[in-house]
Amino acid sequence: IGSSGDPTPGQARNLLTTYANAVTTTIPFSPPEVKVAVVSAFREAHWDVPQRRPMAGSQPPEGRAICNLIFALGTFFSPRVGKQPPPPGLVDKRLAEAKAARQAAAGPPWQQTQQHQPPPQYAAANGAG
Repeated sequence: IGSSGDPTPGQARNLLTTYANAVTTTIPFSPPEVKVAVVSAFREAHWDVPQRRPMAGSQPPEGRAICNLIFALGTFFSPRVGKQPPPPGLVDKRLAEAKAARQAAAGPPWQQTQQHQPPPQYAAANGAG
């Protein structure tokens, strides 16, 4: 996300499918509050964990939403496994660093070309639901 920008709908679907499977297979017999926290975090990224697919009628999540999901789960699970949680503001800091690096690599704005593309529809990327 930091070096390539927002994921395509297909990339977002693949990432969320893989990540949800990894997380849910790690916590199959967890207390209810753990499952609620996990499902809630994925909902913020427009992913329906029980159905293992995008939430009905949702748009693809932006890269920031996926980063926030990973941050939220890291913050939730870190103390439960005896680890230091990620610092507050980490997502914003890392995304700002990545944006600055991309801008520096692209050169001055007057030398850049702009390509405008309409946002892709999430339904098309997930087989219409």
